[in-house]
Amino acid sequence: MASLNSGGDDAAPAIWEYTSPDRYALPSDTVEQKIRSGIGALWKAFETEAAAPESPVKAKEKLEELSWTEISTIAPDPGLDAAAEALDAALASRLSPKPPENTVVFVISPPHTWRREIMAEWAQRSQWRLLDGPDTQTLLSESGEWMRDRFDGRSPWVLPHLENCYLRRARSLKNIRHLLDMLCAGVAGTGLVGCDSWAWAYLMKIWNGRHPGLLSLQAFDNERLARWFGKLAAGDGPRRRNFRQAIDGKYVLAPVGDVDEESGETPKTSSFLKHLAACSRGIPGVALALWRRALRLGPKNTDDEENDDNGPSPPGDPATVWITEWDAVPRPKLPSEKDRDLAFTAHTLLLHGGLEAEVLAEILPLSVSRVRQTLSVLRETETAAEDDGIWRITASGYPAVRQFLQSEGYLTDHF
Repeated sequence: MASLNSGGDDAAPAIWEYTSPDRYALPSDTVEQKIRSGIGALWKAFETEAAAPESPVKAKEKLEELSWTEISTIAPDPGLDAAAEALDAALASRLSPKPPENTVVFVISPPHTWRREIMAEWAQRSQWRLLDGPDTQTLLSESGEWMRDRFDGRSPWVLPHLENCYLRRARSLKNIRHLLDMLCAGVAGTGLVGCDSWAWAYLMKIWNGRHPGLLSLQAFDNERLARWFGKLAAGDGPRRRNFRQAIDGKYVLAPVGDVDEESGETPKTSSFLKHLAACSRGIPGVALALWRRALRLGPKNTDDEENDDNGPSPPGDPATVWITEWDAVPRPKLPSEKDRDLAFTAHTLLLHGGLEAEVLAEILPLSVSRVRQTLSVLRETETAAEDDGIWRITASGYPAVRQFLQSEGYLTDHF
């Protein structure tokens, strides 16, 4: 088993951490978000920041959105080595030095946590068989033969996507219940099963068996996000950019160098990451997608920048990335009017981790043309996107979709 890469200083918890679901902790809501959701406390509980200046430090019209090349440098897709090591550390007590015979561990995580990629990396490191799920035609045929081909008990295995092993149809649901019975009865041998949290919430409603131990990726609070974004921006070397709010100049990440030369103190950071952690529910992929939407550059983000409201950059200062104020971050939204078909479609996409349009029409009481109309609305609002024929809820659109489904009384996950 590999050693755990903390991804931060020794005093701080690891950025990537797997824990039991009962120890899963959502990021705390900010005061402002509690008030907006109707569960705020008394005014004395407010922890307000100083009022924003009448004139922003960096006017919006002077800021430029980043190109994808710049985003890939400042906020790239993460490497997942540390995540695989964190999973390895969490599994150590369950799977080593010698696991109990026919042990199956479930890893349950919300969408946009790179669960499949992390588990595939772990499987390669541990030399366990990586299993693929049934294809669409097999699922539509409602045959359960594919289970016998994969779970033969010969060697340890990893199935990273249980959400893709069923459809919400009578025969298919019977098959997935049978599979869960097999997995938890030890018939399938020793293995590791990954499942999306939405599919898991649904499966626990239709299956009454007893499951073994569960693991979940711990939510990223604002402190984890700060260290993670800093590491992503630094790449393989030290971080050279500062991240500051355009509205008031406050640091969003602790500044490069940590200490203000004049006061000798570490400047306080803004509440931006607290808002981001709460909005994203600590889901790293969602937080990263919204973070990218907030990033801005000045018109000439160099040391020889022309004098502006903030004056020229002192020689040797790291380049500054400006962050849009939280309320101005462009976030996808769904239409305000109620749309049952839209809710059906979005909910089904989440329950299955993504589906083809034709399969949606097979399992929803909607025509193919109506399904495509609904998907078109989701695409236009940037809450869903198609990739290689599969439609999925986007990372940036996930908060709006989850809130919409919850308000409409749909079954949601517990993360």
